[in-house]
Order: sequence, then structure tokens, then C-alpha cells
Amino acid sequence: MRRYLAASLIIGAAAAGAVLLLWQAAGWWLGPAEALGAFYQRLGLVPPGAAGLRSALAQWLAVPVAALLVAWCTVDIPRPALKLVAVCGIGFVLAGVSPSLALFSSTLALSHEDAAAGPATFWLFEPFSGLAAGALAFLGGLAYGNTEAGGRKRVLHSLMGARLSEATLARWVDAPGPLPLKGEPRELTVVRCRIFNMGELQDKLDAGDLVRASNEYLRAAGEFLLARGAFLDECAPDGLRAVFGLPDSDRAAADACEAALELRRRLVNLSTEHESRWNLRPQFGVGLASGDMAVGLFGSTESGRLGVVGALLEKSRRLCDANERLGSQLLIDARTHQLAGDQMEVRPLQLWRDETSGRLQECFELLAAAGELDDEARQRRDQFWQGVIRLREGRSLEALECFAKARDPDRPDPVLERMAEAAEELLPGSPVGSPVSAMASRA
Repeated sequence: MRRYLAASLIIGAAAAGAVLLLWQAAGWWLGPAEALGAFYQRLGLVPPGAAGLRSALAQWLAVPVAALLVAWCTVDIPRPALKLVAVCGIGFVLAGVSPSLALFSSTLALSHEDAAAGPATFWLFEPFSGLAAGALAFLGGLAYGNTEAGGRKRVLHSLMGARLSEATLARWVDAPGPLPLKGEPRELTVVRCRIFNMGELQDKLDAGDLVRASNEYLRAAGEFLLARGAFLDECAPDGLRAVFGLPDSDRAAADACEAALELRRRLVNLSTEHESRWNLRPQFGVGLASGDMAVGLFGSTESGRLGVVGALLEKSRRLCDANERLGSQLLIDARTHQLAGDQMEVRPLQLWRDETSGRLQECFELLAAAGELDDEARQRRDQFWQGVIRLREGRSLEALECFAKARDPDRPDPVLERMAEAAEELLPGSPVGSPVSAMASRA
């Protein structure tokens, strides 16, 4: 967190400079140091009449080190109790160095003393200047923590908790401008992941195994998306919702697509593991939608949470659920394709009429990152694309020919089969009235 590091350096340097100027350079430390040596002799830590040896370098180094450490702990640690424990620990260590050095050095000197060596000596290290620098840094850190920038980490911890990674938290702290607590418009990408056959799992698994299976999916998806920079907006027993683009990102859609491709691979492997364990394969789907949303604090300041709201939430849910009907696993909307399409390999799927705007909407199946498809796979994808175009135009026979060329003999393709069934419904004698209706009936 560059912002907090810079603030700690400034506060620590100011506190250390003040103490070194007024305490060390002006010689204010001499009196306390002599009094400390006499106190050690009265306690018996050093021999009576022993002379204290002072190291100016050690004294000068102790002041900035103590000030910087205290400033960093005060500024960076969000919880007040932990902040106080850390600062008190630094002060305790600094105060304990002085008697420890005195006892060790006087014992070492006595063990090598001979008759001609004269009186014993010991290392005299006074901790007062370092403690004074730490106290000034602590006060400076508290003052900075009461500002909007200084208290940002504490606010984010209380509003977002473990719903974002440490790397994303650092980006929030270092982001310019205040937190969007009062509401701001942002273009974001929402990733929704859900297990479709939760009812089947409940019927065939006992309660313990059902909870275990659900948690393994949630952890696999949630922890991975957090690590890729997403904000975990919602988590339910059958799925979760994450948001890319916070605090700010011009690559929100591309980052979300890249993460979704890897997430699909991980969830497929986890489904295979569950099938081998319980002889039952969970079915999942992932939907991505991009667009404008409102970001802000929802609820009271004490118990509220930072979240997002907008029509995009419903759109991402519809895309996610469409996977179950289409036989796909990963769908993106037209805006996500517009933002990241040149970096991804996709193929078009269904059209549906948006209930709000009344306009036809299109979605795409996300296949792979750009350049990862071989020539044969790319040709099959292009034939599928041509088939979908002809299906939308009502040219069902030509669409079926394209779908036949798009089939992979080595791998089943449920999506292609559903599109082929939609084309067959447009043949003469079919009751379906339009290409869009035929595709919608399959979707």
C-alpha cells in the first residue's frame, strides 16, 4: 500500500527529526543517561562505580527505527486493539534493550577484568529518545488515521471484510479520490456462478455431504475469483456473484473473461472429483454481463456493506441460468463481447427480448482465449457461427448443413445439438413461427 508507506515514512521522519534535533543534538539525553546509569548501579545490574560507555551511532539509529516502526504499525493496522498491542510491543522491546545491554556488557567486562584493567565498564543505552520518537509517531499516525485517506483501510475492512483479497484492498487504499460510499456510476463486469442440480444433490446425498460439496464449490470459485481481483458481492449455498472493475479497471471485462475460463476448468475438475466420490456430477453454469452499475454503501454506517445495484445483476443471473437450458457452461453478454471480444474466442448463441427495453439481446459462449483454438476447432466454430446466422434468417436447411459441418466427432456438443433442434423446428410443418421463437424455445 504505497499511500500508507509514504505516510508512515513522512510521519516517522518528522518524529525522528524533531527528537534528534531537540533531544540528541541539543544534548538533552545526557542527563537522563547519567541518571539511568546510576539507577542500574543501585539495582545491582552493573558494578558500583562502573563507567557507562555510550555509542552515539546506536542512539541515533534507535530514534528513526523506533519512529518508523511505530508510524507504520499505527497507520497500517486497521484494528485499534491490535494497533495498540503492536506499538506497546515496540516500546517494551526498546525499553528492554537498555538493561539487557548493561547487564550483558558488565558481566562480560568482569569476566575479562584483571588487576591492571581498572574499574569495570558497561554499555549505556538510553531508550528515552527512542520512546519519545515513537510517542510522537504514534500521535501522528492517529491523527492521519482520522482523515479520509488514513482511515480508508479500516472502513474497507468493516464494510467488505473478507470479500476482497489483500491485493485488491491495497488497490482500494491507493486509489485516487474518496471511497464511493454515497453512490457512483461505474462500468463493471458481473460474474455469476451457480450449481443447477442442487435438488438432485439433496435427494441423493446426506446433509453432511451436501454441505461439503456445496462448500467445496464455493471455496473453489470464491477464493479463485478473489485472487484474480474480483469483489465477492454475494455468496449463497448454490452459487455466488463476483464483480470485476473495482476500485477501477479498464480491463474489467477482459480480466473477468480470463478468470472465467480458468474457473470453468477448475470447476470441471471438481465436478469430476465429486462424481468419482459420490457417483453424482454437479452441473454448473457461469454468466458474465458488463455495463453501468451504481456502487455505494447500502444500509447503516455501522452495519451496512459496500455493494453494487443495477439491472446488470438480473442480466447476469439470466445468462447464468441460460447455461442449463442451452447445455453450455460459460456465457457472456454482447457488451462483454464488445469490450473483450478481440482477446477471446467465442461463438454466438441465443437472442431474447429484453423485458425493459424491448430490444433483442444476444449472448455468446466463451470458448477460449484468443489464439488457443487450433485450425480445425476454428473452422468448426466458424461453421457454427454461419449456422446461427442462417437460423436467425429462417434458412433452416442451410443452418442444418452448417451445424453438421461444425460437429466434432470426438466430443459431444450439447449446445450445437440444441441449435440444430431449433433449426429443425423451422422446417415446413413446424408450429414455431419465427427464428427467434425457435431459438428461444431451445434456450
